[in-house]
Amino acid sequence: MKKARLSGVLNLAAWTFTPGQRGKPKLVIENNSFFRTKGDTQRSYWSCSAYKSKKCKCKVVTHRNSLVVKYTHKSHTHPNEYNDLSKINLIDVDINEFYDKPVGGAAFEVKKEPSL
Repeated sequence: MKKARLSGVLNLAAWTFTPGQRGKPKLVIENNSFFRTKGDTQRSYWSCSAYKSKKCKCKVVTHRNSLVVKYTHKSHTHPNEYNDLSKINLIDVDINEFYDKPVGGAAFEVKKEPSL
């Protein structure tokens, strides 16, 4: 018997990114980060950053010109990555770059947040 996949839709107020270990931006949603796995000119597919280390199957899909995130697998297999989002290093990234560049392509232009 196949397990039912938990899915859902989430409306975000804005995109939040943090720098990845190798310089590529990671998308932060609900206290967890995601890396881009594939995409085209209209969609980007993201997997939980704990995909390999904790075998987490949580995945999301984003769409161009939309702040809606669709979960294709909602449950994480681990505690939240971030307990306090105010303490993470946020970076300014144009989400549209994810729909214009191939996965594994050139690094994204990251704009540093001004220090307060």
